[in-house]
This record gives sequence, structure tokens and C-alpha cells, in this order.
Amino acid sequence: MSINQASALGAANSLRPSLSALQGIGVALSMVVGSGLLILPGLGVSLVGAAAIHAWWINALLTLPLLLLFARLGARYPTAGGVAGFAEAAFGYRAGRATEALLIGACLPGGAAIALSSGSWTPAKTLARSVLL
Repeated sequence: MSINQASALGAANSLRPSLSALQGIGVALSMVVGSGLLILPGLGVSLVGAAAIHAWWINALLTLPLLLLFARLGARYPTAGGVAGFAEAAFGYRAGRATEALLIGACLPGGAAIALSSGSWTPAKTLARSVLL
């Protein structure tokens, strides 16, 4: 369904905002941080030491404009299409479908990456706990 078709459905079927801007930013940040929180801090500290916290703050500041962009797009095109809906509004139906396919394709290896990172992290924590006890 295109953005124009969705807006033509009328007020009865329209989306109602249920998140404030601050709540939306919190949700987006939790998606960005996600499973990387399990392994990235240790990798960062092992590579650059205590300066890793500065990289995290810089990354957070660089992420804010992107979050604000998506907040404005969501306010302008209030549909459940997300990134694919925005691509469809800007470039047409085929671009929206291509964006969906790319997003799904990018998410497929995510499960394997989570399993590999937690698989290498969990035994190390269990071993460290058994040695300390």
C-alpha cells in the first residue's frame, strides 16, 4: 500500500501517535545499541583502553541527527511503512519493495552474529566465574 493509499483510508484507520519524541529516541537508541552492548565495550577497551568511552559519546552525538531525521519523516508520513515507506514516498513503489528486500536481507545474518558473539562471550564469563569462586 502506498503512502497516498494509506492517507486515503480516512481518519478511522489512521495511526494515532502513542510515543513522545523522547520515547521514540529511546526506542531508536535501544535498537542501535542492541546486542552490540554485549561485546563491543570489551572490544573497544581492549583496542584503545579508557578512551573507548569517548568513542561511545561521539557515536551517540553522530546518531542524533539521524534520529531527528526519522522523527521528522515519521511525523510527515504517519504510516507503518518505516524506512521502506519513506523510500516509496520519495522514489515510488518499486523502490519501496527493493528497500524492504534489502532490510530483510540485512537482518538475516543478524541472528548468526548474535549467536556467535554471545557464544564466545558466555563461556569466557562462565570460566571466569568458576575461577573466581
